[in-house]
Amino acid sequence: MEKILIGKIIKPQGIKGELKVLPICDSPEVLKNVKVFYIDGEEFTPVSVRIADGVYVVFKGIADRNKAELFRDKELFVDRDEIPVPENKWFISDIISCKIFDENGNFIGTVKDVSTRGSTDFITAAGADCKTVQFPFLKNLVKSVDIEEKKIVVSKGRFEEVAFYED
Repeated sequence: MEKILIGKIIKPQGIKGELKVLPICDSPEVLKNVKVFYIDGEEFTPVSVRIADGVYVVFKGIADRNKAELFRDKELFVDRDEIPVPENKWFISDIISCKIFDENGNFIGTVKDVSTRGSTDFITAAGADCKTVQFPFLKNLVKSVDIEEKKIVVSKGRFEEVAFYED
């Protein structure tokens, strides 16, 4: 089963083994329904997941701060099937390697990375002219995403307004 990165453990919280997690997903609420997490390929069953001023997880077998400290800065994975994907939302791994075209069919580039700045996702692509291009993933820019076809269509005019190229 495919594993996806869902967060990063920031630090232990308190003395009873609780871990603070930086979620890498649109809605941290989905973490409450996960049955098994993976850290360094090993399965961990959550005892509790709470959302407060962050996301806090207690795993079975991690009962004190000393043991929790061993998980600082570790990445947290889940089975892809454990996370529901709402309509018009995608996993970053699905977007990577998509071909980008404008609405006239002109090839713009291939997605190499997706990053978040503030509340906006940014696409980094290897451009058709061998330059790197970055642009925000905006509703008024992205016309369609077809994961099966690995194709993203953008508005040419809006793309030219917001995209920036690196040498």
